Amino acid sequence: MNDKLSNQTILSDPLSPFLDYHSLSLVDLLEARNLYHLHLTGKQGVIGTAVGRYFIRNGDSVPGAKVRVKGTGPKTLTTAGIRDYSWPCIVVFVETWIDKSDFRHDKIDPHNFVPDRLEMPDGKVVPVCVVEAPHEEYQCESNISPVMPGNFIGGGYPVICEVQGQEHFASVGCLLTDGHLVYAVTNRHVAGRRGETIYAVLEGKRVPIGVSSSKQLGRLAFESVYEGWAAKNVFVNMDIGLIELADTSNWVPQVYGIGPWQTYRPKIYLSIS
Repeated sequence: MNDKLSNQTILSDPLSPFLDYHSLSLVDLLEARNLYHLHLTGKQGVIGTAVGRYFIRNGDSVPGAKVRVKGTGPKTLTTAGIRDYSWPCIVVFVETWIDKSDFRHDKIDPHNFVPDRLEMPDGKVVPVCVVEAPHEEYQCESNISPVMPGNFIGGGYPVICEVQGQEHFASVGCLLTDGHLVYAVTNRHVAGRRGETIYAVLEGKRVPIGVSSSKQLGRLAFESVYEGWAAKNVFVNMDIGLIELADTSNWVPQVYGIGPWQTYRPKIYLSIS
């Protein structure tokens, strides 16, 4: 960037390419979040940051409307949403929405104010959207009974693992093969350690379908999963476990609820190494 082009000049010029928010890529957002995450979360009331698109209040008018309406007050996941013209941004979640006028030395320290844009070293400007996300307690109204398979089992059906005298449920994602054995994908925290027996309910009876495989994925560094995307000290909880199937004759590649399967039941698997 030309040293003669100051940040003030960029911010005052609406035609500046650095202010074309829709041109921001996911890589740009990740770099901005990586650079400013600790700075933002150090402010009072900030509970987290994310990359996404700008939240617009539900009652706000669309661009070009004859009557312009722009609401005020807290933005929440209920009172605001993403529209087709929402621009890329850094989303900052706060415990409590605080009006700009309250950030003064006799009330709330102005240093805790979340800026509406972030300036990057390359001259780009990334907008910031503040969303109120207070703690909420949620209680399930009723227990949901899982749908059990009949003669055949496939993706979407539940599997069971006994842990310390209790039944843990998970669902099957799809089938995988390493060229020699066929596996069913499920949650690692349910599949457990290598060799644990996994069950399913077939025709009303609980039967063993296989054992937990040693091939599992847990907590991985974000950069090792998405190479080239900046995200220092960020991790992805993969929670992927494999069930080494004992018998594939009663398995189908169909995922529950996604259309009928053909009578010949084609064995189409993904390949793993």
